[in-house]
Amino acid sequence: MERSFISPTSETKEAGVWIPSQLQTNLDFLEDFIDHCNHANNRILVQNFYIEYGTNAERFEQALTNAAKRGVNVQLQSDGYRTLVTNGEPNIKPIFGTSARQIRKQKQANNAAMFEYMQTAGVEHIITNKPRGIKNLMKEIGRNHDKRFIVDDVAWSGGVNINDGEFKKIDFMVKLQDPRLVSVFSQTFDEVNDNKPDTDYEVDIYPYYTFMVDRGDHGKSLIYDRAVELLEEDLSNITYITQIPPSGRFLDALLKKAQTGTEIELILPKEGSHYLADGLHGYMYREFRKNIGYSPSVHITNLDSDVHAKLLQVTHNNGQRVAQFGSHNLSQLGVWAGTQESAFRTTDPDLNDQFEHYIDNLLTSTG
Repeated sequence: MERSFISPTSETKEAGVWIPSQLQTNLDFLEDFIDHCNHANNRILVQNFYIEYGTNAERFEQALTNAAKRGVNVQLQSDGYRTLVTNGEPNIKPIFGTSARQIRKQKQANNAAMFEYMQTAGVEHIITNKPRGIKNLMKEIGRNHDKRFIVDDVAWSGGVNINDGEFKKIDFMVKLQDPRLVSVFSQTFDEVNDNKPDTDYEVDIYPYYTFMVDRGDHGKSLIYDRAVELLEEDLSNITYITQIPPSGRFLDALLKKAQTGTEIELILPKEGSHYLADGLHGYMYREFRKNIGYSPSVHITNLDSDVHAKLLQVTHNNGQRVAQFGSHNLSQLGVWAGTQESAFRTTDPDLNDQFEHYIDNLLTSTG
């Protein structure tokens, strides 16, 4: 892919005190986000892939509607994916049994009522990539998989969706507090539907970060390319947390590093998880284990829970650490599907320390 680049604005080049980012678990993030919403004065901007009615979504809805009623500018962008699934299952999938059908129908009604209530209260709601025609049958094609949360002068980036099932999984968000990060993150918030950028792009944010955006072209992904390029550098250690087994050029790069003896720590969901057992993902996982499991430098840990976190952290031979995080699963299937994503790459020593501590806790908690 030809490198696309947006020159940093004068704001991103400003010197001065750097306000550190903060790693939060999904549950800690939700509490912090709601607290910020309750004290918001200016704006709340949310872009989320899969919002579905439930206990956590009700709290999310209440925080947004209360703020809108106070006069805060509240904008919500949810992907059309949510109109195609209920409880994570495709709506076109037959359900047998009157009770099960009633449960799904009630969940759909509650979901529709939640969004209607938010709009009535003053929340501006936009559906991104609204399914039409054959796309009603292809729930994972051409989606906006991004997750952005912005309240006044703080923001969060990561992988969390607002539905009850997601909060039972291992996941995190990064709270962005430096105005240089929040500015770039919020300036690109409206790049959806007919306002999508012309190409994938990246923005360097002085002194530690690069922000990357995939516009959602089938078979193309700047974020995926940059992750592969990162693996091709001179590295002593690689840690990768993912819900989806490595595939494509990303897997090829891991295999090459394994052959050179680079220490690789792969953290995956529990055995039997949907993404490790079912369909094409299950086949990819079995092939992945066959190809990489023999290497003595590769350590694979299946956690005791489902995983939704997405983190790549590497250490160069010179000791410098780089982490890449955001909404992208770094899956070749997602690249083929043409998925809109955003991600950050960072050399920030403090955030890399937090990632290492998070990784250590995950490995320690698995017996």
